[in-house]
Amino acid sequence: MDAKKAWENVILHEGETFKTVSGLEFTYTMSREKNSFKTSRTNYSLGKTNFEKACALMPAENTKFLSDNGVRGQAYVFALLTDPRIV
Repeated sequence: MDAKKAWENVILHEGETFKTVSGLEFTYTMSREKNSFKTSRTNYSLGKTNFEKACALMPAENTKFLSDNGVRGQAYVFALLTDPRIV
């Protein structure tokens, strides 16, 4: 998976609605520097490095695999990395 292209798509689709595997809808807002994002369902930022780590682990069968390998916000990152708008 091309992490650089996926990150560019994350930036492009800021504010759009996505769904987690369990069906929870969320949106996200990019940081001013565009090096992290915060979802509408969390109070913490998810950084570009974290996203790149997840990209390297894809394809993953589930969010637990990402979590077990140190990816933070795995439900949201997995949702993005399995959405055709991003990949």
